[in-house]
Amino acid sequence: MRPKQLATLLALAAVWGASFLFIKLAVQSTTAPGNFPPMTLVGIRIGVAALLLWGFLRLRGGHFPWAAWFPLAVLGLINAALPYFLFSWGEQHIESNLAAIYNATTPLFTVILALLLVREERLSALRSIGVVVGFLGVLYLFADSLSQIGRGTSTLHVYGELACVLAGFCYGLGNMWARRRLKGLQPLQLATGQLLFGLLWTLPVILVIEQPWRTLAPSVSAIAGLSMLTLLGTAIAQVLYFNLLTQVGATRTAQVTYLLPIFGLFWGWLAGETITPRVIVALAIVLFGVLIVNGGADRLLARKTRHAEPGPVAPRR
Repeated sequence: MRPKQLATLLALAAVWGASFLFIKLAVQSTTAPGNFPPMTLVGIRIGVAALLLWGFLRLRGGHFPWAAWFPLAVLGLINAALPYFLFSWGEQHIESNLAAIYNATTPLFTVILALLLVREERLSALRSIGVVVGFLGVLYLFADSLSQIGRGTSTLHVYGELACVLAGFCYGLGNMWARRRLKGLQPLQLATGQLLFGLLWTLPVILVIEQPWRTLAPSVSAIAGLSMLTLLGTAIAQVLYFNLLTQVGATRTAQVTYLLPIFGLFWGWLAGETITPRVIVALAIVLFGVLIVNGGADRLLARKTRHAEPGPVAPRR
């Protein structure tokens, strides 16, 4: 990977990792005045980003794939509107660094769903170990919250963590759906389509349930969080992602999976969130599990095996 491509990878991980802090700034808590309701935040985020990506798609000479409207509509629900809402609702009750860690479970859920839904998929013993290790990290983190209920941790805190885990499941399901039903589309078409249809999914909840125009008076920090989330964490991040995907391919682009939660913890720490040893250990366990699932352990073992094998010996004369 060239220096420019590495810089793009780091920038992508940084802005995606910061998204969790931006969400936290925008929603804070259900009782605090001046914050955005969760689905309203999602609707604005998706709407603005969708328009920007639409313009970027047209600028590159692409077209919107209307023929694939149904699978894109499903993708907009399970890969945009629903997980975005779950993270936004969950972060009303938990720290942004926890949300970043639970987001890292997406590859684990993808592997499990591939095994259950795609018959030709097979789960090797090593990848099975990776799934178990990854979820042990989640349980290690989650068990601490359960043990603290009534001693400084509310039940809503636990529900917030569950919401973020469920969001990771939604992303995994979205990966499987896109792989099976949207094979012929370019990544930029996928992102634009899922955001446009994701916006449509948010509108009934915003208009019928939240009705933000009745009470909404967002604070400066909430507006700043929403603005940064929409421009950096959604629109610009998508552009960076597609450029990197085009230049280095899917395998190397997937390395952002390991960097994103690390940046998420870093930005949360800068904002004053407490990073406990348990959080760091849980993150390390989850990422190690993801590394195994993604085949990193296979490649490492293969490399060591190649180094251990004797090279060709020149004939003696």
